[in-house]
Amino acid sequence: MTSNQKYRPSEKQKPDTIVAGANKRLAFRFYQRLAIASPENTTRHPDTKCWWCQYSIQTREHLFKNCPQWWCQQKPLWEAVLEETEKLPGPTPRGRDRTKLAELLADERRGQAVLIFLATTDA
Repeated sequence: MTSNQKYRPSEKQKPDTIVAGANKRLAFRFYQRLAIASPENTTRHPDTKCWWCQYSIQTREHLFKNCPQWWCQQKPLWEAVLEETEKLPGPTPRGRDRTKLAELLADERRGQAVLIFLATTDA
């Protein structure tokens, strides 16, 4: 038996409107970083070293926080995160060192900053 009702995802399942409005390639890269703990370790590059700085292991945490190749792009990303976090209730703002990457990618208010980072890097 079929129903005429359309599927409507719950509020928790709805995509980030900022990311959903980005171009397809950029949105794909965003969701790829969100879904996969270490997307960089692929069969195309079985070596775990960072492709850009040769750090011992390339993780999304390394690319977003520590890779010297992307320092100029990391700085405005984390400034935006800190600015947004200062608006939240709580005793201490949370910047780069205290924000888990999973939190960063899952927080809708920070989607624009992450998209800008991804658009300006090859990370």
